[in-house]
Amino acid sequence: MYLGRIMEIADRDALYGAPQHPYTRALLEAVPVPDPLVERRRSRTVLAGEVPSPLAPPPGCVFHTRCPMATEECTRAAPQRREVRPLHYAACIGI
Repeated sequence: MYLGRIMEIADRDALYGAPQHPYTRALLEAVPVPDPLVERRRSRTVLAGEVPSPLAPPPGCVFHTRCPMATEECTRAAPQRREVRPLHYAACIGI
């Protein structure tokens, strides 16, 4: 959930094993791994920018101001949640 909007819905295994939405990926990559050697080698998506105000969310996709995959279309159209894999739903124009 980002700014009150559901970004992705899936069962636990699908969500943790193959997140589809860029926000879900960034959230999961931010969780530390207890093994310091593994932690140092992990790649992470660092979200740029500031979190917009929930009182005045941006037009289009509410995540587009921080999304590494955002396109011009993301600034105009709010994506509808759609099935991207069986029983796995995401609200993203780019996937």
